[in-house]
Amino acid sequence: KSFANLVNQLLASRRTEGLLVITPNVEPHQTLLPKYVSTVFVGADPRLDRFASVTLDDKKAGSIATDHLIQLNHSRIAHITGPIMEYSSQNRLNGYEAALYKLGIPSDSSLIWEGDWSATSGYQAIQHFLSTGVKFSAVFAQNDRMAVGAIRALRDAGKLVPQDVSVIGVDDMPLASYFDPPLTTILQDTYCMGRVAACALIDAIEQPDKACQPMHIEPRLIVRQSTSRLI
Repeated sequence: KSFANLVNQLLASRRTEGLLVITPNVEPHQTLLPKYVSTVFVGADPRLDRFASVTLDDKKAGSIATDHLIQLNHSRIAHITGPIMEYSSQNRLNGYEAALYKLGIPSDSSLIWEGDWSATSGYQAIQHFLSTGVKFSAVFAQNDRMAVGAIRALRDAGKLVPQDVSVIGVDDMPLASYFDPPLTTILQDTYCMGRVAACALIDAIEQPDKACQPMHIEPRLIVRQSTSRLI
């Protein structure tokens, strides 16, 4: 409702030619936007031809993170997703499963837990895995905050990171290199996403009849001390 009110206020001002909508979930928003206003979504793929979008290549991010752990000899990789209704969560999960499949490692549903992007949900995911007795030597959390929560839960359970369990996240948030241990993660270049989105919006305003395209920003592996080879 608040989003709808904001859109109506902007349109009533008669000064709005386009909108940048930054959100991880487009479903509640895309039906509220009029067709005559150029719109670019940032952080989520609306999967509708009339909207442009700029997102991380989430499937590739999930694949890179999982492959990094596999290359370190891990095969029992616990996976903490974001809210599964969000496309980014679905795509990162698809990347995780694709990396396992590529090397003939079966996907195990008991190793997958839905979080909500918060550190608390990462902590709770590890508690769940440990309480059920599922075996794992590595954790791929779909963002850095859940990864930090996972590390805290592992330590509270007497596990060492990365000696006992390796942990990788996604985002490379500014504090990631200052965590203990410094966090291995997948870079999501938000500066690049913002620049590309702004250019896309200007282009959409100047050429309203041009077909809209989804744009994907390349993820990049940042290796630090929270992952190590399984011996």
